[in-house]
Amino acid sequence: ETHAVLQTDETLFDNLQTLALGCRGFLPYTQGTYGLIIDKSADSVFDFTSHHLIGGIAIKGESKEDKFNRVNVKFANPKTNYEPDTATWPDPASDEEAAFLKDDNGTLLVKNIELETITKAYAARDMARVICLRSRSALRCSIRSTSEALKLAVADVVTVTHATPGWSKKPFQIEEITLNYDGTCSLSLLEYDPTIYTYDP
Repeated sequence: ETHAVLQTDETLFDNLQTLALGCRGFLPYTQGTYGLIIDKSADSVFDFTSHHLIGGIAIKGESKEDKFNRVNVKFANPKTNYEPDTATWPDPASDEEAAFLKDDNGTLLVKNIELETITKAYAARDMARVICLRSRSALRCSIRSTSEALKLAVADVVTVTHATPGWSKKPFQIEEITLNYDGTCSLSLLEYDPTIYTYDP
């Protein structure tokens, strides 16, 4: 379900992105058409090993700009006549926030986001939780693979096994796929943790 007021003077694609954001949706463009994939817990559909990889692995660690220890989600609250309200995760001064701040050398890293499709405080808070936890598992890597990767799509979950970083079926989510002139594929991958999507009652 969605609870959005969409403006007809906005482009169709902008309105689609508004709807997709509220349900953690991706709009991957594959073979000439857009599809909808929901960002949720999923099993791996492919395991990259040294058999598929060409060359090394470029690894990029987390950046302070994309890592948060507090997320505020602004939403329209029907209990206050749809006036703007804010849901926050983790709670200020909570054990979770204290642990995150310790990891981040005491620096408060805040992300503010407005979701036009959510009108329930618990849904907004859960979205804040997922965004925060996802930002804290944000290791990225780039690989070049054989053409077998062509059957994959953006947002698919894959695993990577490679001796150099010591990975054994480490899960990642595909952010980008590019077909190279020589028939190989270049992929950008984001670290993936399926446990963060379990709803927290």
